[in-house]
Amino acid sequence: MNIYSITIILLLVIFALATGYVVPERLSLIIPLAIIALAVAGTILASLAHSFETYIYDFMREQFERAGIPLGRGYPRLVVVSIIAIFMVALTLIALFFSSIIAGVYAPQALTVFLALSIILIMAGMASTLTLIIASPRLISSLRVTGALVELPFLIATLRVFSKTHLTLYDVFKLVESSAALKWWSSEVKAREAVAKARGVSLLTAISMLSEEHPSLEVRDFLKRVTIVGSYAGTIAGVVERLSEQVFGRLRSRLETLTGYMYIAVGVALASLFLVPILAATVGQVIGVKPPMVVYVTLATAAPLFLFSYMLAASLYPSGFMLNPPGTLKITYILSIAGIFSVLAYMSYTAIKGAPVNPLVPAAVIIALLMPPVVLTLSYNARVSAYDRLIKVVSDSTEMASVTGESLISVMRRIARGDRRVQRLIREVERSIVDDNYRVRLVSQAPNMLYSSYIENLVYSLRIGAPMPVFYELSAVYENLNETLKRHMSTMRGVELTIALIIGAITLFVIIMTRILRGVAEQISQSAPGSVPGTLPPMLGAFKIVITPEMMYVIAIAMIIIAIVVGSIVEKSRSGTIMTSARTILLYTLIATSGFIIALLLKL
Repeated sequence: MNIYSITIILLLVIFALATGYVVPERLSLIIPLAIIALAVAGTILASLAHSFETYIYDFMREQFERAGIPLGRGYPRLVVVSIIAIFMVALTLIALFFSSIIAGVYAPQALTVFLALSIILIMAGMASTLTLIIASPRLISSLRVTGALVELPFLIATLRVFSKTHLTLYDVFKLVESSAALKWWSSEVKAREAVAKARGVSLLTAISMLSEEHPSLEVRDFLKRVTIVGSYAGTIAGVVERLSEQVFGRLRSRLETLTGYMYIAVGVALASLFLVPILAATVGQVIGVKPPMVVYVTLATAAPLFLFSYMLAASLYPSGFMLNPPGTLKITYILSIAGIFSVLAYMSYTAIKGAPVNPLVPAAVIIALLMPPVVLTLSYNARVSAYDRLIKVVSDSTEMASVTGESLISVMRRIARGDRRVQRLIREVERSIVDDNYRVRLVSQAPNMLYSSYIENLVYSLRIGAPMPVFYELSAVYENLNETLKRHMSTMRGVELTIALIIGAITLFVIIMTRILRGVAEQISQSAPGSVPGTLPPMLGAFKIVITPEMMYVIAIAMIIIAIVVGSIVEKSRSGTIMTSARTILLYTLIATSGFIIALLLKL
């Protein structure tokens, strides 16, 4: 019994069981006939399924080959099973439709809807199946291209480092196959090894075949150059050095482009977002804008700006440099932001009701909610900086060990004396040399792909007893990459401080303008029809300015929302993730709320 017959039998059993609970008693005599008809239809479908599977397989194999992806028999078989299930369900609905007409159970309107649903089900099922057949190779291909290109700079770094050793190109690719940092390329090499065994060729030949099949032109060019030079020249040092300069230059260019774009994006966000509290504190007081409108307009402005800036940063930020915080920090951050928005919703509700609470209470709650992710973020940043210092320690140790002749590990321990985090990393690297499972765990714990690749290559170099030129190359390559990342983060830190100054200036402007308008409102209210002529200008008397605590309250809420949005955008552009933005959000929130709290307490 094949899989198609089993599918038909299971569907019939489900139908028979379901009809016992759903179908009215007047249709109980017709149901066995319907099951027989469905069994006949299912048998016909099952007999045609093998021919249909062959057709689907031939069609999909051509599509997958164009995408450079091998196709097994299981995927077309799953598609055919899905099609059979769709047809059987649709035939079941149609059978119930005609059975209901014969027995006169349901009204004509209900039967018409029933038939329409069955037709829609057939059309939607077939459309989704065809979309799956046609689009899945392209989707898998795009994921394959993305994964390969993300890890390509670090694969080139690995080849550049180990091209200075006695290892052959085959040995280097075997290291890549067992890599825990280069997961996509590890799977590619494993797939090529399976191809090599199936076709009876060497691994390098199978990899050279990948240079003709891979969907990415950049990857094809890289593999072609490396395999050709490695086969004829015996060493790939020259070609990977030239390739690394090109690829690393593109990484620097992307980060510089991101910085330039983020200046523009953050500028637009600031101009758009801060316009809301400025207008609310000035024009809104004169024309009588309702306080809830300030919050609504802020949210309506902040949401699209945040999405646009986030997508821009995500598209330009090199994935290998993006920090990947631990799960504890991510969960704490999400819960903290959710709690802050709950507090803001409560503050908005009290403002709408006209009974705002003491501003110290929500401000204290917001700060308290931000403290746990801030503490975890500071701890995480300290751990990230330890990897940066490790690169410097290895570089300095290589210089000293080449002169003194000492063991590199011994020199690293001596130089890192007093630095607890770096010493711990050195001990973990030392243990990873003899314990491969520990090496996988250590590499997986690294903050990003840059550091995970560095740790892995350092462990491999120590494991094979590489000569000092290898460690010189290792330090040169990764110090270059690390300096590129540090330069970008330093630039974005300048953007962060600039925005902090702008938030402070906007807060001060809003408070001063509110104080001025309050004085004008008091002067207007004190002027009466019988007052001394000339005490109030005629134009000023035409205005009716009303300064309410609710308006100041919602302006403070708007500033907190802006602080969260802008802080998240800045951190996404700086480190590649918003999960470490609690510190920036806390800074902006303190600046935005401190002025309002002081103004309300002093009744300015």
